[in-house]
Amino acid sequence: MNKTHFSVLIVSLFILINLPDSFVNKMRYINVSYASLGYPKASISNQSVKNSIEIQRLQIQNNQLKNQLDAVKEWLQFDERIDDLFQKYNLIEKNLDSLKERDFFRRREEELCNLIKHNLQALPAKVIFRDPALWSNCLWIDLGEQNNETLEKVIVALNSPVVIGDSLIGIIDYVGKKKSRVRLITDPGLVPSVRAIRGNSQNQELLRVLKSFELQIQSRIDLFDSDEQLISFFNTIDLLKRKASKDIRDCYLAKGQLHGLSAPMWRDVNTLKGIGFNYDYADEEGPARDLRTGDSLSDLNKSSLPILKEGDLLVTTGMDGVFPPGLSVAFVTKIDDLEDGGYAYSLEAKPSAGNLQEIQSVFVLPPLDEGESNFNKLGFE
Repeated sequence: MNKTHFSVLIVSLFILINLPDSFVNKMRYINVSYASLGYPKASISNQSVKNSIEIQRLQIQNNQLKNQLDAVKEWLQFDERIDDLFQKYNLIEKNLDSLKERDFFRRREEELCNLIKHNLQALPAKVIFRDPALWSNCLWIDLGEQNNETLEKVIVALNSPVVIGDSLIGIIDYVGKKKSRVRLITDPGLVPSVRAIRGNSQNQELLRVLKSFELQIQSRIDLFDSDEQLISFFNTIDLLKRKASKDIRDCYLAKGQLHGLSAPMWRDVNTLKGIGFNYDYADEEGPARDLRTGDSLSDLNKSSLPILKEGDLLVTTGMDGVFPPGLSVAFVTKIDDLEDGGYAYSLEAKPSAGNLQEIQSVFVLPPLDEGESNFNKLGFE
């Protein structure tokens, strides 16, 4: 390679490195479009081409049918969750009749009402592409600007939360005409503000997991060696469901932030890191609490309550201005020891949505700014 060729190579690399993000995103969008089509890459003869095209056409039809069935299943499950939200809303309204802790239930009512508004506008989407090199960072879905034009309202936009059920899995960070990119919560660059909850919400998430697990096991009773084993297993599940169904008040405790962990695709990327968790300042949910003992710092009559425990549910606070408050994000799996002089805990957590490496379908909520205006356009107050 002579000096001229070397100079051209250096200049070309410099240009590529400094390309604007908008151009890079468009090129990625084009690549995703081609990757999602999946046309045959090579041919030997005209007949081979025809056969390949026919096979590809049948595969596409089968995939479309499967996607339609999956979408129907997702909608049915989503409708059940909407019903659950309304039932929870009605229960909170009944508690408002009691003067005791009225402010607490009023906040829950407002929070739940906002979640219902966003969920009623949610759009189902299918995952169409994942880059193996960025498996834990992002994925692409089959919704874009065209869907907003069809609906005549903005649902798919920058900062639209993406959920599975009522569990947050990411946010839209690029919108194309028919496809969009979702930045996952396992990406180190996405840092939602969260809060630990212990009590009813924690139990409700466990109930959801138990019911889903029970349905799957019912189709695999061949795994049991005897009827006694089968009966014993389902009796245990029923016992756990009854205990988790007890109506107990939520305790809102430590606040902090979550982010993903950088790791190659062949490593476990389904772990989140929590930082800055403390309860140093009193708020509407309760008094400030000592980091180590959980004692109230302002009201000596308040009982001690650990501000963090393994198994606590972490939900969005809304303080980041991006995610609506009340979305489930993760369960605490490990709390790091507090260092000498430390002012906050760090922790590890697992997404409440389950294994994000196997996502196939999701729901897109409108961004915070648009959610309220879209809902009002539909005639709701």
